[in-house]
Amino acid sequence: MKLHRSLLLLGLLALGLLAQAQSIFQVSTFNALLGGVYGGTTTVGELLWNGNFGIGTFDALDGEMVILDGVCYQITSESKVNVMDKTATTPFAAVTTYQPEISIVVVQPTSFTDIEAMADKLCGDNYFYALRISGKFSKVRARSVPRQQLPYPPLAEVLKTQTVFNVPDGPGTMMGFRCPKFVAGINAPATTCTTSATTINQAATCWKACWSRA
Repeated sequence: MKLHRSLLLLGLLALGLLAQAQSIFQVSTFNALLGGVYGGTTTVGELLWNGNFGIGTFDALDGEMVILDGVCYQITSESKVNVMDKTATTPFAAVTTYQPEISIVVVQPTSFTDIEAMADKLCGDNYFYALRISGKFSKVRARSVPRQQLPYPPLAEVLKTQTVFNVPDGPGTMMGFRCPKFVAGINAPATTCTTSATTINQAATCWKACWSRA
């Protein structure tokens, strides 16, 4: 993942567990998803009531969910991107209200590994962080899964049939959450990111990082 000559914006929003303004609204648990609980229980409208930024999936594990700037997108296993109606449902998702406050400028080509290393330095061990990276990318590989049929198989079996595809060069946004290790089973204790509905572009030399802490 490398940049052209416009800024790539890395946003980090730290989410305090007790701060109402900086909190995560989550549907179900990651362990439930691993076990094959794919039936939608919460509408997209409810998610958007609780935040403008998030990731997840849809009823029957029908593709990847991206919520960016208050719009909910579906990325299908055919690599198509759809804007979803507020009546669509989800079995698992996490959303927050994204409002970064601090900026850091880095003048160098970068990769997702570089971003993870920067996040390691900036992020504490006991916070959830919302991560947003906007700019021009030269190489991004993404994945999605097809809609499942009852009886639902566990996620490990579904991932054997996932589609991996290259996102075309172009401007775009990558975003997700970084969760602390102690929430394993509730969410994924790692930096989990996905690409937004915009496409992604070429080699770059400079980007900008923003973060905020509750």
